[in-house]
Amino acid sequence: VKTGLSDFDDDGSHSFANQYRICERYGRDQQLHKARYSPLGFIAAKETLSKRMKMRLQLIDYLKKHSSIKDVEFSMAPRFVIGYPRTGTTYLHDMLGLHPETRSHLIWEQISPLP
Repeated sequence: VKTGLSDFDDDGSHSFANQYRICERYGRDQQLHKARYSPLGFIAAKETLSKRMKMRLQLIDYLKKHSSIKDVEFSMAPRFVIGYPRTGTTYLHDMLGLHPETRSHLIWEQISPLP
């Protein structure tokens, strides 16, 4: 996915882009790892990782253009609902979102969080 951007705002061997390359290489090269992507799995993984890399580039660019975001103060710390599938996490997330002093993210914000 082409964005015209190149700054991932990281450095060193554990950089965001380097981790992507490692994951891609493991999926392609059976010599590196016993588990290997199926052809469809490789395409799906590559598409997902490409979208995440694009989002990272856009996020860094957005933060550079709108540096005042770093000055925003929140009245309370964020709360996260995590858990295994089919254990009621979506139900709990929806219930917490009903409270008048909270705000849950909307589906579109999860898919594409940048304006």
